[in-house]
Amino acid sequence: MQPSRPNQPHSRKTASSRRLRLLRPKAREFVGLLKKLDAAYPANTVIKVILDEHSAHIFKETKAWLENQPEGRFSFVFTSRAF
Repeated sequence: MQPSRPNQPHSRKTASSRRLRLLRPKAREFVGLLKKLDAAYPANTVIKVILDEHSAHIFKETKAWLENQPEGRFSFVFTSRAF
């Protein structure tokens, strides 16, 4: 990351792009966890997961992976605060 220059406005696009780069690895890690859970339990088992509102839990990579899973395989409960 480059240091910001004096008298140069902070670009919203830059901040947004930086945030997306930071979030995507977290989404991949979360999908990796879901894959491990999926492999660890029999196919007819519902996997229940309690989540906070971290963006990785609802990011597009996560949603895309979940769309390819059997309906009802994962059940999510979202909390309004972190643990």
